[in-house]
Amino acid sequence: MKKTLAILLSLMLALSLCAGASAEEISGSYSWGVASLGSSAQMVASAIATVVTEHYPQLSISVQATAGSSENIRLIRNDEIDIANVNDAYNAATAQGAYEGEPETTLWALFNMYENAYVVCVLEDSPIQSMDDLVGKRVNLGPAGSGVYNAAAAMFESYGLLDQITVTTYSYTDANDQLKQGSIDALVGLISGEVPSTALAELDNGTAIRVIPTESERLQSAYEKYPDYADGKIHAGCINAVKEDMQVMAGFTIEYADERMSDEVAYAIVKTVYENVDQLSTYHQIASTLSVDTALNGIPAIVKVHPGAAKYFKEIGIWREDLEVAER
Repeated sequence: MKKTLAILLSLMLALSLCAGASAEEISGSYSWGVASLGSSAQMVASAIATVVTEHYPQLSISVQATAGSSENIRLIRNDEIDIANVNDAYNAATAQGAYEGEPETTLWALFNMYENAYVVCVLEDSPIQSMDDLVGKRVNLGPAGSGVYNAAAAMFESYGLLDQITVTTYSYTDANDQLKQGSIDALVGLISGEVPSTALAELDNGTAIRVIPTESERLQSAYEKYPDYADGKIHAGCINAVKEDMQVMAGFTIEYADERMSDEVAYAIVKTVYENVDQLSTYHQIASTLSVDTALNGIPAIVKVHPGAAKYFKEIGIWREDLEVAER
């Protein structure tokens, strides 16, 4: 009898371990640093936080507006946030670029939210026709420390133009006003998942603008130096100013945590995201582009994947063999 009872207890324990944590056991409070208030990242993250909490009522996720990628890196490094929206994890992990001279930052990837396209915009009647025409011009690269600024700086550096333009760092809405007033000659805008940022949409809908074309061969040095970026494409009609499909410099909006997040919580968040895309899409159009097929896109091989997230991706069969799972 005792032997039978011991076997039953062992079976019950094994079953409980296999079942994983229940919704009631997934708990805690987490802060998610995203980007500026009203940005696509802020709105999509807020939608995700809402849906995750519906499925796991004991799990609280507060979305925090920040200056963007660079600030998020420093906030997660100092344990001030638990999830970081990041566009340049390679630089942060290797203390290069905007992070030169700072400590290397340990980031554990959760998932890729969407692809970003960086576009250089001028007024439609501007004499500027090419990137090289921007020599000596005033160009807004985006708010200092933002993911857009970092990407734009890499783009202009690759073209050999970064030290040949006057760089401004206005907010996105202020940059729109400056462009219309003629105080700047161009600005770098953001199209995420084929959807323009709020600021770019407002500019495009209210002002006649053009997008300056970029060439892949002129951007290769940026891709080699900054592996967070790669060739991308935007399609005709994504904004009024894009009349035909265009090659662009692309980056990736990827969410990262670190060892402070448990495997159970990371698994729950990632699983909830990809099993509720239809619901998330009702909050924001970009959420409709979330797909397990692109969930691991853009994650630099040097950056490891959170064990909880990796468990989910391996379960559904989309693991990238060049990636490594972080170890505790």
